[in-house]
Amino acid sequence: HALRISKDNIDSAMEWLLTNRYSNEASTVQYGVDPYLVCNEDTASLLRKSASNTFVDLEMVNDPSLRKFFTSGAVSSSLNVLPLQSNMLADVVARAVPSEWRGKESAHWDLNMEHPNLQWFTDLWRFVCSCSDIEGSLKSVAEQFCIVPTKQEVVCTLSPGNAVLDPGKLDKKLVDCLVELGVLILYEGVLPS
Repeated sequence: HALRISKDNIDSAMEWLLTNRYSNEASTVQYGVDPYLVCNEDTASLLRKSASNTFVDLEMVNDPSLRKFFTSGAVSSSLNVLPLQSNMLADVVARAVPSEWRGKESAHWDLNMEHPNLQWFTDLWRFVCSCSDIEGSLKSVAEQFCIVPTKQEVVCTLSPGNAVLDPGKLDKKLVDCLVELGVLILYEGVLPS
């Protein structure tokens, strides 16, 4: 926590720890400092490659006492640890997508990229579709982040300005014509059925 507050400056973090070791400031949520997220395996997969130091995967915690500790309301308010909820989707995506994609309508994406890879997008869309408020979750990320992977090696935002087609049951000739017109083709299997 001290390293996050001091933006990874070890000297500043040590000074903060020594100064605040007996104060309440050391054990209260710091606004402006991203919380650690408590996740299960499905949501942890969204953060594992890009933000591995920002979450606790409950599936990896074998001790029932520790599980109870991390899901406790007292811990949430004291240690800046929050259970991941569907209304936090934008925070998760912001931590996970490459910084050079932020603020863009589309970006180059290679199927062979280590992160985000096709499995990450599949996990993301599975999480979105499992949310209690799918519409609210999508609105929080739709036009802000490139989250739609296409066969044309482009990942784009989910916005009216981007023409992305799921060719599922369309004639191949029609799909080829649409691609020539600039329509992007969604990778099959990314969206849950």
